[in-house]
Amino acid sequence: MPLLNQQEASRLFSVLNFGRESPLESVSSTFSRAFAPTEVVKALTSLLLLLTERTVLKLPERLAAHFLLWQAGRDLPLSANPFGPVLVETACDACLPIAERAFVLHLLSGAAIEQVSQQSPIGYLQKFAGQPVPQLPLAQSIQQQFLHPIAGKLGKNLAPANRNGKKDSPQAKAGASSQTVLKLPLLRPAPTVLKPFAGEVQWLHPAISIDLLWDNSLSSSNEASQTSILQGLLQQALTGPLLPAQQQQVLEQLQANPKRVFSCGLTPQRLPDLVELNPAVAIETLLRLMHSSQVSEYLGVLVTMNLSLHSMEVVNRLTTAVDLPTEFVHLYISNCIQSCESAKDKYMQNRLVRLVCVFLQSLIRNKIINVQDLFLEVQAFCIEFSRIREAAGLFRLLKALESGSKTYPERAGDAGASSRSQGPSA
Repeated sequence: MPLLNQQEASRLFSVLNFGRESPLESVSSTFSRAFAPTEVVKALTSLLLLLTERTVLKLPERLAAHFLLWQAGRDLPLSANPFGPVLVETACDACLPIAERAFVLHLLSGAAIEQVSQQSPIGYLQKFAGQPVPQLPLAQSIQQQFLHPIAGKLGKNLAPANRNGKKDSPQAKAGASSQTVLKLPLLRPAPTVLKPFAGEVQWLHPAISIDLLWDNSLSSSNEASQTSILQGLLQQALTGPLLPAQQQQVLEQLQANPKRVFSCGLTPQRLPDLVELNPAVAIETLLRLMHSSQVSEYLGVLVTMNLSLHSMEVVNRLTTAVDLPTEFVHLYISNCIQSCESAKDKYMQNRLVRLVCVFLQSLIRNKIINVQDLFLEVQAFCIEFSRIREAAGLFRLLKALESGSKTYPERAGDAGASSRSQGPSA
């Protein structure tokens, strides 16, 4: 059945909004004027749908809608009212407000209808709130009182004859009346099963193997014990230097199964301790973390840690073993230069400058970095510490590269003994 269009729905909501504070008799009259006789059925069906969705209408509007449904079949017995079962179901619904259920029971029982119809929904609710909460009948009692007469009349009209087309005997009728299930006749025959034809796609039934397959890559007891040994060695490496035999054992464990590095318990926050105490172990660990998704966290910690010989040794070894991200190398070089400039102790500053210069010469000679990307920053660093022999050697290397010379100048570490006596070695 078609429902209301947008204009008709607007009129219906206007009637419900008008009925919030108007007597229910006026609401019924307004509804009759708003809809033509040919539109009443559609409007009542729409009201039934709105009542089904309990969040659409507010409580006063729901009372007005119930009254309109009851008013539509007021002159008919409840069994002939098409909305009678809906009203009975509303009165039995324990999830609805008590005021709404009591209102519907007033309509079904016909008690004080004239008094109720002269009140507005809001007035009825206010009066109901000022009275003690009534004890409503149980749902079973309501159904027995209102639904059983309807089911009895429907059963007489819908009771089917037997298969021979003859009427049932009085004994059969008595047995059928004792049954509580109402069987409706089948309105249409069940569809037949179509036979497959030759060109039809065949349904495949592949054989599914239910045998258990053992995954040899899963950790066995031996693997678990080896991982436990590696965890113990790394925990010891975070607190102090390992013996050469212990370092060799860690390397053998990582070489046997590189995936053990993910379960050894090394976090990015503990990486600086491992670098300072056991740089060889840190190098092998980082090399096996290079292809993981967490390598950026470890490299970020390595960039920001305090500058030392061990940290530069680790970075230098990584740059020669794998291709590190260019931004990481540039950021680490900038951090090295900044650490040298901010050092307070003169001796420690000279030592760091020598280490950084040797480190930068190694990167440049091995063509790991493009010096043009950091030329100005490195040149300013060399000029600032030109008093140091290694800085002067690095400056000459930069000039040689700038002039396009193919031969590298003499390494800072290859200078004569007279030059070595100028300052403490790195």
